[in-house]
Amino acid sequence: MESQEFLTKYFSGNSSEEERVEVEKWAESSEENMAEFHHFKQAWGITNPDRFDVSKAFESIVDRLEEKTPEISMPAKEKPNFLKIAASFLILIAATALVYGYFTGFGSSASSGVIAKSEENVTLVDGSKLYLAMSGKLTYQSDFNKDVQRKVKLEGKAFFDIQEDKSKPFIIQTNNAEIEVTGTSFMIDEKSGYTEVIVASGSVKLKKADGVSYIRLSKGETGVVSKDVKGLVKRNNRNKNYLSWMTGSFEFQSTPMFEVIDLLEQKYHVKIKLEDKTIGNCKYNATFDNRSIDDIVEIIGKSLGLKVTKGDNVYTFDGPGC
Repeated sequence: MESQEFLTKYFSGNSSEEERVEVEKWAESSEENMAEFHHFKQAWGITNPDRFDVSKAFESIVDRLEEKTPEISMPAKEKPNFLKIAASFLILIAATALVYGYFTGFGSSASSGVIAKSEENVTLVDGSKLYLAMSGKLTYQSDFNKDVQRKVKLEGKAFFDIQEDKSKPFIIQTNNAEIEVTGTSFMIDEKSGYTEVIVASGSVKLKKADGVSYIRLSKGETGVVSKDVKGLVKRNNRNKNYLSWMTGSFEFQSTPMFEVIDLLEQKYHVKIKLEDKTIGNCKYNATFDNRSIDDIVEIIGKSLGLKVTKGDNVYTFDGPGC
């Protein structure tokens, strides 16, 4: 694995789920790899985008390397490759500049910004905020705040809190739908074949990506656009846990265990198995607020009289269930 390239993507938040797992496995495979991981993390952490200057940063690094080179005396085969080190820092600097550009509108109007920081609060240049679910991705033109519309494209799930600007509608495109707002908060869950929108405040205009007709959604309402359905579906939102993947708060009231498990897997990125599939039909009542997954699983097991086995990021429930 080319560690510098993968670490740069990892710490900039642009690595895929597979790459993220590969980096973490690589880091844990040896003390040397773990040391490189932490050194890279520290270097990334001290970079301040507000005062970032690519040229000066690189010149400073090269100067420091040149100053230190004569002081090192060791066998030739053990001398560090300073060119490789400088190249590593150059990759780091370039990546940081790229990320900085995405958040400040840096770059030409033809270039695009990509935000793929899973499960982090992100503020766009117009003041709008979003929280991306794991593996979510937002793409936008680097000058989108200067256009007559603030247009972005979403893949996956995200919660938006849009800065109000009635002169510049905020438009979110998914594979199936187009959502237009001026200032409101809502969740979008975009999956293969359908897009679901749940409004937390204000109102949202929802239409099919290839359609003209639309529906207006208000606080507490849900809208669904499906590839296989001609119309748009609108209903009241009865899902109290629609933001649990973000908040870590759960309210289960006679909730089937298969739904409980699905919500927990989404939030904690674990796998929960049932030795007896009928456990999934058991109804469960409980409220959890920012508890660890270990605590939650243990409490559920005791409540339902189930044996809990913990493996590598996997929990197994065993027993007769209900």
